[in-house]
Amino acid sequence: MSKSIDEILAPKPTGRPRIYIYSIDDEAHKGLLKIGQTTRDVKRRVAEQLRTAAIKNYIIELDEPADRHDGSTFTDHEVRAALVRKGFENAELEWMRCSVEDVKTVLAELR
Repeated sequence: MSKSIDEILAPKPTGRPRIYIYSIDDEAHKGLLKIGQTTRDVKRRVAEQLRTAAIKNYIIELDEPADRHDGSTFTDHEVRAALVRKGFENAELEWMRCSVEDVKTVLAELR
């Protein structure tokens, strides 16, 4: 008995995307913010990312819906791209050299 494609594939998450930011309190990450996106619980997602590296000195700086006023959503890629257009450094992958206020400004503009 064969299964349909819907039975084989895992269901897509039903949660709405959230943008999160965290910082790590050490010299290597000074002035940097990790900007990410998830449809899951942000605290759990960040803990998963940092657990394997045994990093405990982090602070979740922001956790907000990635919703626009018209009901559409934006991505963490769009947030980082908007920051780069404003002249902020994309230090590496999802790490940006900016402030939480800079990100809040971009989120307001994307909405």
